Amino acid sequence: MVCTGRTGRAGKTGVCVTLVGRNKEGLIPFIEKKAGVKFERTGAPQPADMAKVAGEPTLHAATMMCV
Repeated sequence: MVCTGRTGRAGKTGVCVTLVGRNKEGLIPFIEKKAGVKFERTGAPQPADMAKVAGEPTLHAATMMCV
């Protein structure tokens, strides 16, 4: 299990990303209960997701040139 450092300090909101392997997945309910939060679970990004994100700056630049 890999967790990011502190987030949402000084009364502000934040996002924490935690990578969990299948062998530690069973600890999530325990951590949620101790922390008093419910985690949002999401899968790893797929190649199509990565390609879309990588292409967005190029699309934006091309759109700005056409204006």
